[in-house]
Amino acid sequence: MRVNSYWLVLVILLAPSLTKAQGQKLEVVKITDGVYAALVSEPRFDPVESNAVILINNDSVLVVDANRTPAAARATIAEIRKLTDKPVRYVVNTHWHDDHIFGNQSYLEAFPQVEFIAHQNTREDMKTLAFPHIQRGIERWTKVLADAENQSAKGVKPNGEAMSAQEKAELRAQLEVYREFLPKIKTIKLTLPTMTFDKRLTLHQGTRTIEILYFGNGNTRGDVVVYLPQEKVLIIGDLLVHPVPYAYGSFIKDWVGTMKRVREIDAQVIIPGHGPVLRDKEYMNIVIALLESVTKQVEDAVKRGLSLEETRKAVNLESFRLRLAGTDAVRNDTFNTSILQSAINQAYKQAKAEAGSK
Repeated sequence: MRVNSYWLVLVILLAPSLTKAQGQKLEVVKITDGVYAALVSEPRFDPVESNAVILINNDSVLVVDANRTPAAARATIAEIRKLTDKPVRYVVNTHWHDDHIFGNQSYLEAFPQVEFIAHQNTREDMKTLAFPHIQRGIERWTKVLADAENQSAKGVKPNGEAMSAQEKAELRAQLEVYREFLPKIKTIKLTLPTMTFDKRLTLHQGTRTIEILYFGNGNTRGDVVVYLPQEKVLIIGDLLVHPVPYAYGSFIKDWVGTMKRVREIDAQVIIPGHGPVLRDKEYMNIVIALLESVTKQVEDAVKRGLSLEETRKAVNLESFRLRLAGTDAVRNDTFNTSILQSAINQAYKQAKAEAGSK
């Protein structure tokens, strides 16, 4: 979903190599015949863009996930047109988060016959949550831009220290990104799925079989995966994000069961919602173990009557932090906000609810 820095500008000034950071660059990688991953490089700060996947079938194209803005979707469409002159017939939204759905309108503009496919819960969440999310995003980025411009004018960091020449240059580069991004999100018009399903939807596109599958709550309550059984390719959305999972508002305990069911799929290639193409299930196993550890430790804390703040102090996830984030400052920031804050909060909420119902 996003890199969720508490103070974005502060993180920008502390993170390494930031003159190249918003080079979240798009790279189209061929997986097998007619299957391409449109990958973006690892984000170093917000705004964060998602991967997309392009399936070129006998007479049309299916795209998995539609990017964060209409402009980003148009960039993916331009790449599709380099690969084929076939029209996009379907766009699958793996879940409702902004970086996977807000480019829908560009596909509708470019391909008026396109159908948008999602789980029924995703469509409902888009109706109730996505539009307010757009409005909050405009408000948030307006403030971030104003704060960054003020900081640049004063030449000091948020803590009052003077910025070095390098830090000033980095902030100027970041201001260019903010000034470009804010107008883009103001152009978003919510475009809802036109086709929904419950457990399974199978498309037969010429010689290719495409299975769109739902296994239960996870990152959201509507996450779906797209599976190509002949090619053994699994497109997993934000159920799996590399190098640090995004657990903002997620269903942590349920996610464990969902991921274990997904793990049973016979896949040799896994394309995550963010991050590189994976060729085995090693990273998936680490994420499952992390979610299990969060669930168990939080449930134990609730049984002992600990408060949320006490639970945060009691839960020890340092071995996972080292494996996933290492010494990278931005990855550690994501681990703090996504796992140590959001994942523990969500697990605590569910454990308390379950304890109260017994």
